[in-house]
Amino acid sequence: MMFLELTILSGDGLPSGIGIYLTIPDGGQNELIAIVQGDTYLSLDVSYFNYLG
Repeated sequence: MMFLELTILSGDGLPSGIGIYLTIPDGGQNELIAIVQGDTYLSLDVSYFNYLG
C-alpha cells in the first residue's frame, strides 16, 4: 500500500513550499509528485483533498 506524505521544502534547487510525496513501501524511494507554493499549512485530513481508490 502506498501513502501520501507532506514535507516542507526549501533548497535542493526546488521552489519553496510544501512537497507532496508518494511514499513507497518496503524502503523504496519516495517520489515527489507535487509542490504547493505560497501555502504554509496544508493537511491531508481536510475536504479539499478527495481520495479516489
